[in-house]
Amino acid sequence: MTNLRRLRIEQVVDKMAIPKSTIYEKIKAGTFPAQYKDGTSSFWFEHELDAWLIKVHDLHIEPAPVPEHDEA
Repeated sequence: MTNLRRLRIEQVVDKMAIPKSTIYEKIKAGTFPAQYKDGTSSFWFEHELDAWLIKVHDLHIEPAPVPEHDEA
């Protein structure tokens, strides 16, 4: 299921560990997911930020191996 959690800019800064100004520069350059508007508020969907992180860092997420049990 998709995570529809909304993050405000302060939460995005904490999650991404980059300054607010850098986030907005990257949005302007088209290299970071743009925010959504809800009236006068802006937000990002957490799942879109997670997907961006995976893409940018070229992460290959694989399930953890299941430990084998020794049979006695």
